[in-house]
Amino acid sequence: MKIKKINIHIALFLLLCLSSYLQAMRYSGDIFLFDIDSRISAMGGSWAAQNSKSGATYYNPGSLGLIEKKSIMLTHTHAFGGLVKYDFLGFCMPLKSKTALGISLMYVGGDGIPITALPDPSDTISINNRPYLVKDEDHLQLTMFPSFNYKLLDNLFIGATVKLYYAKIIENSAWGIGSNVGAVWKALPSLNLGISISDITTTRIMWDTDTKETVLPNPRIGITYDKHFPKLKGNIVASADAHYYTEENDQFIGVGLEYSYKDLLFIRVGLKNDITGDGNINTFVTGGGLKIKNWNISANFEDHSELDNSYKISASVDL
Repeated sequence: MKIKKINIHIALFLLLCLSSYLQAMRYSGDIFLFDIDSRISAMGGSWAAQNSKSGATYYNPGSLGLIEKKSIMLTHTHAFGGLVKYDFLGFCMPLKSKTALGISLMYVGGDGIPITALPDPSDTISINNRPYLVKDEDHLQLTMFPSFNYKLLDNLFIGATVKLYYAKIIENSAWGIGSNVGAVWKALPSLNLGISISDITTTRIMWDTDTKETVLPNPRIGITYDKHFPKLKGNIVASADAHYYTEENDQFIGVGLEYSYKDLLFIRVGLKNDITGDGNINTFVTGGGLKIKNWNISANFEDHSELDNSYKISASVDL
Protein backbone atom coordinates (compact mmCIF):
# COMPACT_ATOMS: atom_id res chain seq x y z
CA MET A 1 0.00 0.00 0.00
CA LYS A 2 2.83 2.39 0.82
CA ILE A 3 4.52 1.81 -2.57
CA LYS A 4 1.20 2.37 -4.34
CA LYS A 5 0.69 5.64 -2.44
CA ILE A 6 4.17 6.86 -3.43
CA ASN A 7 3.55 6.08 -7.09
CA ILE A 8 0.23 7.97 -7.07
CA HIS A 9 1.87 11.10 -5.61
CA ILE A 10 4.70 10.95 -8.14
CA ALA A 11 2.27 10.50 -11.03
CA LEU A 12 0.16 13.50 -9.95
CA PHE A 13 3.24 15.70 -9.65
CA LEU A 14 4.54 14.68 -13.09
CA LEU A 15 1.16 15.36 -14.69
CA LEU A 16 1.15 18.86 -13.21
CA CYS A 17 4.63 19.51 -14.58
CA LEU A 18 3.86 18.16 -18.05
CA SER A 19 0.57 20.04 -18.40
CA SER A 20 2.34 23.35 -17.82
CA TYR A 21 5.20 22.31 -20.08
CA LEU A 22 2.94 21.66 -23.06
CA GLN A 23 1.46 25.16 -22.79
CA ALA A 24 4.78 26.78 -23.68
CA MET A 25 4.96 28.71 -26.93
CA ARG A 26 8.60 29.67 -27.53
CA TYR A 27 12.04 29.98 -25.95
CA SER A 28 14.11 33.11 -25.54
CA GLY A 29 17.54 32.26 -24.12
CA ASP A 30 19.60 30.51 -21.53
CA ILE A 31 20.10 33.30 -18.99
CA PHE A 32 19.04 30.97 -16.16
CA LEU A 33 21.26 28.03 -17.11
CA PHE A 34 24.55 28.92 -15.42
CA ASP A 35 26.28 26.66 -12.90
CA ILE A 36 26.44 28.48 -9.57
CA ASP A 37 28.12 25.84 -7.38
CA SER A 38 31.74 24.77 -7.87
CA ARG A 39 31.05 21.27 -6.59
CA ILE A 40 28.13 20.73 -8.97
CA SER A 41 30.04 22.22 -11.89
CA ALA A 42 33.03 19.94 -11.26
CA MET A 43 30.67 16.95 -11.39
CA GLY A 44 29.56 17.69 -14.93
CA GLY A 45 26.73 20.02 -13.93
CA SER A 46 24.63 17.07 -12.74
CA TRP A 47 22.45 18.61 -10.03
CA ALA A 48 18.88 17.30 -10.44
CA ALA A 49 19.11 14.69 -7.65
CA GLN A 50 21.94 16.17 -5.56
CA ASN A 51 21.86 17.90 -2.21
CA SER A 52 23.12 21.29 -3.37
CA LYS A 53 22.06 23.05 -0.14
CA SER A 54 21.29 26.73 -0.84
CA GLY A 55 22.12 26.08 -4.49
CA ALA A 56 18.80 24.23 -4.62
CA THR A 57 17.07 27.62 -4.80
CA TYR A 58 18.66 28.03 -8.23
CA TYR A 59 18.83 24.39 -9.34
CA ASN A 60 16.11 22.03 -8.13
CA PRO A 61 13.88 23.31 -5.29
CA GLY A 62 12.88 19.69 -4.69
CA SER A 63 16.35 18.98 -3.28
CA LEU A 64 15.94 21.72 -0.69
CA GLY A 65 14.23 19.09 1.48
CA LEU A 66 17.52 17.16 1.76
CA ILE A 67 19.21 19.82 3.90
CA GLU A 68 19.71 19.15 7.61
CA LYS A 69 21.16 22.47 8.77
CA LYS A 70 21.08 26.15 7.96
CA SER A 71 23.62 26.95 5.27
CA ILE A 72 25.11 29.94 3.47
CA MET A 73 26.99 29.73 0.17
CA LEU A 74 28.95 32.27 -1.88
CA THR A 75 30.30 31.57 -5.37
CA HIS A 76 32.37 33.60 -7.83
CA THR A 77 32.71 32.52 -11.46
CA HIS A 78 35.22 33.74 -14.03
CA ALA A 79 33.96 32.24 -17.28
CA PHE A 80 35.55 32.11 -20.74
CA GLY A 81 38.62 34.06 -19.70
CA GLY A 82 36.54 36.78 -18.03
CA LEU A 83 34.08 37.27 -20.87
CA VAL A 84 31.32 36.49 -18.35
CA LYS A 85 31.58 37.02 -14.59
CA TYR A 86 28.89 36.21 -12.09
CA ASP A 87 28.36 35.80 -8.34
CA PHE A 88 25.87 33.85 -6.27
CA LEU A 89 24.83 34.23 -2.63
CA GLY A 90 22.37 31.77 -1.10
CA PHE A 91 20.83 30.85 2.24
CA CYS A 92 18.65 27.90 3.23
CA MET A 93 17.16 26.47 6.41
CA PRO A 94 15.03 23.48 7.42
CA LEU A 95 11.96 24.14 9.57
CA LYS A 96 10.48 22.02 12.38
CA SER A 97 7.49 21.17 10.23
CA LYS A 98 7.83 19.27 6.95
CA THR A 99 9.14 22.34 5.17
CA ALA A 100 12.37 24.08 4.21
CA LEU A 101 13.00 27.60 2.96
CA GLY A 102 15.71 29.22 0.92
CA ILE A 103 16.56 32.45 -0.84
CA SER A 104 19.40 33.45 -3.12
CA LEU A 105 20.65 36.27 -5.32
CA MET A 106 22.67 35.99 -8.54
CA TYR A 107 24.56 38.86 -10.13
CA VAL A 108 25.84 38.73 -13.70
CA GLY A 109 27.66 41.77 -14.97
CA GLY A 110 30.74 43.78 -15.70
CA ASP A 111 31.95 46.67 -17.76
CA GLY A 112 33.69 47.08 -21.07
CA ILE A 113 30.81 47.43 -23.54
CA PRO A 114 32.33 50.03 -25.90
CA ILE A 115 30.03 52.75 -27.24
CA THR A 116 31.51 54.24 -30.41
CA ALA A 117 30.63 56.98 -32.87
CA LEU A 118 31.87 58.37 -36.19
CA PRO A 119 33.38 61.85 -36.52
CA ASP A 120 31.03 62.33 -39.46
CA PRO A 121 27.85 60.30 -38.84
CA SER A 122 26.59 61.08 -42.35
CA ASP A 123 29.60 59.36 -43.95
CA THR A 124 30.67 55.70 -44.03
CA ILE A 125 33.58 54.21 -42.10
CA SER A 126 36.91 54.96 -43.75
CA ILE A 127 40.51 55.89 -43.01
CA ASN A 128 39.40 59.50 -42.59
CA ASN A 129 36.23 58.61 -40.68
CA ARG A 130 37.31 56.07 -38.14
CA PRO A 131 35.08 55.14 -35.17
CA TYR A 132 36.20 56.56 -31.85
CA LEU A 133 35.34 55.45 -28.32
CA VAL A 134 32.68 57.58 -26.68
CA LYS A 135 32.47 55.65 -23.40
CA ASP A 136 32.41 52.22 -21.79
CA GLU A 137 29.03 51.08 -20.47
CA ASP A 138 28.24 48.69 -17.65
CA HIS A 139 25.81 45.80 -17.87
CA LEU A 140 24.17 43.79 -15.13
CA GLN A 141 21.55 41.14 -14.50
CA LEU A 142 20.13 40.49 -11.04
CA THR A 143 17.87 37.58 -10.16
CA MET A 144 16.35 36.69 -6.79
CA PHE A 145 15.22 33.12 -6.06
CA PRO A 146 12.91 32.66 -3.02
CA SER A 147 12.15 28.94 -2.61
CA PHE A 148 9.87 26.64 -0.64
CA ASN A 149 10.04 22.87 -0.10
CA TYR A 150 7.55 20.42 1.39
CA LYS A 151 8.12 16.82 2.51
CA LEU A 152 5.20 15.05 0.87
CA LEU A 153 6.27 11.64 2.19
CA ASP A 154 9.20 10.41 4.27
CA ASN A 155 11.25 9.97 1.09
CA LEU A 156 9.58 12.37 -1.36
CA PHE A 157 10.24 16.12 -1.45
CA ILE A 158 8.63 18.69 -3.74
CA GLY A 159 9.54 22.34 -4.11
CA ALA A 160 8.98 25.55 -6.02
CA THR A 161 11.02 28.69 -6.73
CA VAL A 162 9.92 32.13 -7.88
CA LYS A 163 12.39 34.01 -10.10
CA LEU A 164 12.44 37.81 -9.98
CA TYR A 165 14.67 39.19 -12.72
CA TYR A 166 16.11 42.62 -13.50
CA ALA A 167 18.54 43.60 -16.26
CA LYS A 168 20.27 46.82 -17.35
CA ILE A 169 22.27 46.71 -20.55
CA ILE A 170 23.67 50.02 -21.75
CA GLU A 171 20.65 52.38 -21.74
CA ASN A 172 17.88 49.80 -21.60
CA SER A 173 16.39 47.85 -18.71
CA ALA A 174 14.04 44.92 -18.22
CA TRP A 175 11.99 43.13 -15.57
CA GLY A 176 10.96 39.51 -15.55
CA ILE A 177 9.20 36.89 -13.46
CA GLY A 178 9.05 33.10 -13.65
CA SER A 179 9.14 29.94 -11.57
CA ASN A 180 10.79 26.53 -11.28
CA VAL A 181 9.43 23.32 -9.78
CA GLY A 182 11.13 20.09 -8.83
CA ALA A 183 11.02 16.91 -6.82
CA VAL A 184 13.50 14.48 -5.30
CA TRP A 185 12.65 10.90 -4.38
CA LYS A 186 14.99 8.98 -2.07
CA ALA A 187 14.34 5.62 -3.70
CA LEU A 188 17.00 4.00 -1.47
CA PRO A 189 19.13 5.34 1.39
CA SER A 190 22.02 5.83 -1.06
CA LEU A 191 20.01 6.57 -4.22
CA ASN A 192 18.19 9.77 -5.17
CA LEU A 193 16.05 10.38 -8.25
CA GLY A 194 15.29 13.96 -9.25
CA ILE A 195 13.19 15.89 -11.72
CA SER A 196 13.14 19.63 -12.33
CA ILE A 197 11.33 21.88 -14.79
CA SER A 198 12.72 25.38 -15.00
CA ASP A 199 10.53 28.28 -16.12
CA ILE A 200 7.47 26.05 -15.82
CA THR A 201 5.06 28.99 -16.08
CA THR A 202 7.02 30.42 -19.03
CA THR A 203 9.23 33.22 -17.73
CA ARG A 204 8.33 36.60 -19.19
CA ILE A 205 10.82 39.44 -19.60
CA MET A 206 9.57 42.94 -20.42
CA TRP A 207 12.01 45.55 -21.77
CA ASP A 208 11.51 49.30 -21.58
CA THR A 209 11.56 49.30 -25.39
CA ASP A 210 8.20 47.45 -25.29
CA THR A 211 9.96 44.29 -26.43
CA LYS A 212 8.76 41.14 -24.66
CA GLU A 213 10.70 37.90 -24.37
CA THR A 214 9.75 34.50 -23.02
CA VAL A 215 11.78 31.62 -21.66
CA LEU A 216 10.10 28.27 -22.22
CA PRO A 217 10.07 25.39 -19.72
CA ASN A 218 13.06 23.05 -19.83
CA PRO A 219 12.81 19.62 -18.17
CA ARG A 220 15.70 17.78 -16.49
CA ILE A 221 15.98 14.39 -14.81
CA GLY A 222 18.83 13.06 -12.73
CA ILE A 223 20.14 10.28 -10.53
CA THR A 224 22.66 10.38 -7.67
CA TYR A 225 24.32 7.50 -5.83
CA ASP A 226 26.07 8.35 -2.54
CA LYS A 227 27.76 5.52 -0.64
CA HIS A 228 30.30 5.26 2.19
CA PHE A 229 33.15 2.79 1.66
CA PRO A 230 35.05 2.04 4.89
CA LYS A 231 37.99 0.46 3.06
CA LEU A 232 38.43 3.64 1.04
CA LYS A 233 38.03 5.78 4.18
CA GLY A 234 35.47 7.95 2.50
CA ASN A 235 32.44 8.41 0.29
CA ILE A 236 31.92 8.06 -3.42
CA VAL A 237 29.19 10.08 -5.13
CA ALA A 238 28.21 9.34 -8.73
CA SER A 239 25.62 11.44 -10.54
CA ALA A 240 24.13 11.87 -14.01
CA ASP A 241 21.63 14.31 -15.55
CA ALA A 242 19.78 14.64 -18.84
CA HIS A 243 18.37 18.03 -19.87
CA TYR A 244 16.20 18.98 -22.85
CA TYR A 245 16.31 22.48 -24.36
CA THR A 246 12.90 23.27 -25.78
CA GLU A 247 13.36 25.65 -28.68
CA GLU A 248 16.63 24.40 -30.15
CA ASN A 249 15.64 20.75 -29.69
CA ASP A 250 19.08 20.26 -28.11
CA GLN A 251 20.02 17.97 -25.26
CA PHE A 252 22.55 18.05 -22.45
CA ILE A 253 24.03 15.10 -20.59
CA GLY A 254 26.22 15.62 -17.55
CA VAL A 255 28.00 12.96 -15.49
CA GLY A 256 30.20 13.37 -12.46
CA LEU A 257 32.15 11.53 -9.79
CA GLU A 258 33.31 12.66 -6.35
CA TYR A 259 35.59 10.96 -3.84
CA SER A 260 35.84 12.36 -0.32
CA TYR A 261 38.61 11.27 2.04
CA LYS A 262 37.44 11.21 5.66
CA ASP A 263 34.98 14.01 4.79
CA LEU A 264 37.96 16.38 4.68
CA LEU A 265 39.43 16.27 1.17
CA PHE A 266 37.36 16.07 -2.03
CA ILE A 267 38.36 15.17 -5.60
CA ARG A 268 35.86 15.64 -8.44
CA VAL A 269 35.73 14.97 -12.18
CA GLY A 270 32.95 15.45 -14.67
CA LEU A 271 31.98 15.51 -18.32
CA LYS A 272 29.44 17.79 -20.01
CA ASN A 273 28.04 16.71 -23.36
CA ASP A 274 25.98 19.24 -25.33
CA ILE A 275 24.12 17.57 -28.19
CA THR A 276 23.17 20.19 -30.78
CA GLY A 277 22.12 20.28 -34.40
CA ASP A 278 25.73 21.16 -35.28
CA GLY A 279 27.18 18.16 -33.44
CA ASN A 280 28.37 17.21 -29.97
CA ILE A 281 30.42 19.45 -27.70
CA ASN A 282 32.26 17.65 -24.90
CA THR A 283 33.67 19.63 -21.98
CA PHE A 284 35.91 18.02 -19.35
CA VAL A 285 35.69 19.43 -15.83
CA THR A 286 37.85 18.87 -12.76
CA GLY A 287 37.75 20.24 -9.24
CA GLY A 288 38.41 19.70 -5.60
CA GLY A 289 37.41 20.80 -2.15
CA LEU A 290 38.44 21.07 1.45
CA LYS A 291 36.34 20.90 4.60
CA ILE A 292 37.50 22.73 7.71
CA LYS A 293 35.10 22.28 10.63
CA ASN A 294 31.77 23.55 9.28
CA TRP A 295 33.32 25.34 6.29
CA ASN A 296 33.45 23.87 2.77
CA ILE A 297 35.71 25.45 0.15
CA SER A 298 35.60 24.24 -3.46
CA ALA A 299 37.13 25.21 -6.78
CA ASN A 300 36.86 23.84 -10.28
CA PHE A 301 38.41 24.28 -13.70
CA GLU A 302 36.58 23.91 -17.02
CA ASP A 303 38.38 23.42 -20.32
CA HIS A 304 36.47 24.83 -23.31
CA SER A 305 37.45 23.68 -26.77
CA GLU A 306 36.73 26.94 -28.61
CA LEU A 307 36.82 29.59 -25.87
CA ASP A 308 39.10 30.52 -22.99
CA ASN A 309 38.90 28.42 -19.85
CA SER A 310 36.63 29.01 -16.87
CA TYR A 311 37.07 28.65 -13.14
CA LYS A 312 34.70 28.80 -10.20
CA ILE A 313 35.28 29.19 -6.45
CA SER A 314 32.64 28.43 -3.81
CA ALA A 315 32.61 28.74 -0.04
CA SER A 316 29.80 27.53 2.20
CA VAL A 317 29.24 27.28 5.91
CA ASP A 318 26.77 25.17 7.90
CA LEU A 319 25.27 27.07 10.82
